[in-house]
Amino acid sequence: MRSGRTVGDRMNEGEQRMRDKLGGTKQDIKDKGSEYSQKIKEKGSEYGQKANDTLTNIKEKGSSYEQRAKDSLSAAEQKVKDSLSHAEHRTKDTLSSAEQKAKDALSSAERKARSALGQDK
Repeated sequence: MRSGRTVGDRMNEGEQRMRDKLGGTKQDIKDKGSEYSQKIKEKGSEYGQKANDTLTNIKEKGSSYEQRAKDSLSAAEQKVKDSLSHAEHRTKDTLSSAEQKAKDALSSAERKARSALGQDK
């Protein structure tokens, strides 16, 4: 059989043990609890701010890397365009030169043929 203590008695005994352990009155214990609660909130807020700062930093670095990649891609595209343009000009120059040499050779051959036939102009 249980002793004649009620739930209220056990709660009061628990409170008394807490007062004995922590020292002070019920209000002192509440004040300490509020103080601890405030410290926990401040730490939580501090950690939350650090997490936000870290996230912002990651986003900024990501944007920076993305911009570098875009710049590198643009530079590579420009190099390809420049190379193609240069190759195209070289090809046109070579073709023009070959055409001119062919015309010169044809003119020279015509002159020699006429000369050989005695039809100098």
